[in-house]
Amino acid sequence: MRDNILKLYNEGYDARLLEGDSRDPNIIESVRDLGPYDVIFIDGDHSYEGVKSDWNNYGPLGKRIIFHDIREPEPPENMSLEVWKLWDELCETEETEEFLAEGSKMGIGKIERTTVSA
Repeated sequence: MRDNILKLYNEGYDARLLEGDSRDPNIIESVRDLGPYDVIFIDGDHSYEGVKSDWNNYGPLGKRIIFHDIREPEPPENMSLEVWKLWDELCETEETEEFLAEGSKMGIGKIERTTVSA
């Protein structure tokens, strides 16, 4: 990951890597201080509580918010993946778009907005 951030930085992008627990108040503050962002990619612990926390803490900072694993799993898949629960809620209030690659079961979801919080 560090190599990719360095490559982006060397290509002129304002790319940074913050490592830590996404629910840690110090990480949240650091991320907010650097925002707003063009893209937020939410791919945390996949629990409902975790993804909801990431959405609440980081979602308002991005023009585009991307979620990983938005589809409800089916046995024998990992039934503990709960991103779909929040995604279903967000589909009721946000403009959403879904992407499902051929052969994939879990999908990517995108929310795009015109304004962001700083």
